[in-house]
Amino acid sequence: MYYGNGIVVIVAIGGVVGTLSLARALGSSAAVVAVAAGAYLAYLVERNLFTCVGDHVNHETRVQWSIDRHGVLLWIALVGACVLAAATLKLRALPVAVLLTCGVFVCGYLLLRKSGANGVVAGLLKPVLIAGAWACTTAVLPLVDAGSSSAEVVAFAGYRFLYFLPAVLLPDLADVDGDKLDGRATPVTVFGSKSVRSFVVLLICFSPLLLLFTAGSPRLTILLGVDLLGLWLVGVYIWVGAAESSDFVRRTVDVLAAWPIMTFLAGNAI
Repeated sequence: MYYGNGIVVIVAIGGVVGTLSLARALGSSAAVVAVAAGAYLAYLVERNLFTCVGDHVNHETRVQWSIDRHGVLLWIALVGACVLAAATLKLRALPVAVLLTCGVFVCGYLLLRKSGANGVVAGLLKPVLIAGAWACTTAVLPLVDAGSSSAEVVAFAGYRFLYFLPAVLLPDLADVDGDKLDGRATPVTVFGSKSVRSFVVLLICFSPLLLLFTAGSPRLTILLGVDLLGLWLVGVYIWVGAAESSDFVRRTVDVLAAWPIMTFLAGNAI
């Protein structure tokens, strides 16, 4: 089975082009490439190049797959870093891109070091930081690069944070056994899977209220409805508990995280 992070690239591209369609902003190809390369590189480091005790329990086959290809993965990481650097240098919002990239990697580094038995706060904040990183890279960076207003940047970044948070919590629901063995604090190990599911479903149930803020723009209302459909489908998977029993379902939710691509296609059609 393939355990690379190609789906992460699709999620990153979908997030960027979907957000740009919602904001009706003209983005640059450099922003898309930078976000895709950065996301791929971050997940390559976290999932394949560095492992913990919990990974050997929850993802034994993925760990072995990564070990067998360690040398190749290092070369891929080097190429990814070069692509990220080249794309970042072409961004119109270079300072913001640099700060965001550094911030994401610093947070990732701290989480890798402090998410063990003594890193309760870091473990609980991990989903928030990851969802925040996705919001920064799929909304803040491309919108600032496109010259959008501060109000638009803040509004769409907040929306993307809420959009990605359920998908970020999903691995914790599936990895609870390994996380407990590793002494790793997560929202699921601390509050229980039922409480986390209830929180996510409640969040998704209130998401249609966002449509009230778009009443003056029929186009935005339609596109936001298309975008939210992917979020609602993720909520269904989490609520029924299927995410704890099947790699197929987890991969399906990964695909649904790339749903904003559909928003981009709908935006081009109307």
